[in-house]
Amino acid sequence: ARPSRLRLTSVLFPIARSRISTRPLLDAPEPFAASLAASARQHLAFPVDDKNWRNWHNMHPNLFRHGVCLYELDAAQRERALDLLRVTSSVAGYDTARNVMRLNEHVAELTARRGEYDEWFDSNLIRVLSVCAVAGIILLIWRELSVKEPILDLRVLKDKSLAGGAGFGIVLGVALYGSIFAVPIYTQQLLGWDAETSGWVLFPGAIGSAVAMIFLARLGSKIKDLRWVALAGAVLLCASMVLHSRFTTESGRGDMLWPITLRGFATGCMFIPLATYAVGGLRGRSLAHGSALFNLARQLGGSVGIAVLANLLTHQAALHRADLVSNLVAGSPVTDARVSAITRGMIARGADAHSAAQQALAILNGLVQRQATMLAFRDIFLMVAAIIAVSIPLIMLLRKPATSGVRMGDH
Repeated sequence: ARPSRLRLTSVLFPIARSRISTRPLLDAPEPFAASLAASARQHLAFPVDDKNWRNWHNMHPNLFRHGVCLYELDAAQRERALDLLRVTSSVAGYDTARNVMRLNEHVAELTARRGEYDEWFDSNLIRVLSVCAVAGIILLIWRELSVKEPILDLRVLKDKSLAGGAGFGIVLGVALYGSIFAVPIYTQQLLGWDAETSGWVLFPGAIGSAVAMIFLARLGSKIKDLRWVALAGAVLLCASMVLHSRFTTESGRGDMLWPITLRGFATGCMFIPLATYAVGGLRGRSLAHGSALFNLARQLGGSVGIAVLANLLTHQAALHRADLVSNLVAGSPVTDARVSAITRGMIARGADAHSAAQQALAILNGLVQRQATMLAFRDIFLMVAAIIAVSIPLIMLLRKPATSGVRMGDH
């Protein structure tokens, strides 16, 4: 709740004495709070204008969850929590909440999946796999650096050109695979397009990449320093992500044509110079190891990028929804006018007054969710643009090969 947006409307609830005491509502939280440890109580009570209230919702997209969950409590604490819910809800509301909890648990038992019950590190499986992954990476690095004939020679990363190329290869993977992942979800979820149409939307990007590679194949040997081509590609890729962030819920295929084409052309301009210059100073077996590491970096960037962007998409959508909902204040002229207009439209289509009011609220909720998701897509596109912009200096670590001119077929 934002104090600056609070206002009194006297006609809604006239001030008058009643025989109903509010004391049970005031006393209800005390037994539950008293049953918790001090560390848990810190996550339970906040001032009314605290921003933490806006992080509470039924979804768990955050890596570290806010609040206290029932399944983390013992039997006595859980019973006190349910007593608090019972006192502060109507009889029908409490029964509905409990039935939803039971249904959720039954579905989890039937499918053997807990869905979003557990955060990443609340799951024993995730903890075990995380420890194994970290241990595996450490053992891999130790092993490859301690033997004379390693399968993957990590020592070649001492070459600054390869290190810079691999570093920017990770960024290239995040931008390329991340945007390819995000655009179809955007077109299908928000615009309602089918899979075939969403696939054709990505096609101009392939054309852009092909044009860039043909351009470099024809003129690459005439360009003295391809780092400037890679730098131009990075700037264009950053610009294309900014253009992606301007998509709306009303965008069409024509609006996406040039941003997606520009993204493809930019990645095409970057890939060949990065791949060529990153390993340009290596010879013999070091060249093979360097090429493998560069490709590995790009693939890792894509995999990590998709995972992180998928999590951020859910997270940002929840945050934007909470922010948008805070503007839908009962009694607000704008909100009331919109609900009334939708309600009249439903009545004109044959719905009764009660059903029309319920449908109006459902439609308004759908509009809010749609806009929140659109803002989340905007955030992840801008985040990718920022990552690219920050990583541009890595391109200047690339070393121009000693030979005069770069042959495109060397890599």
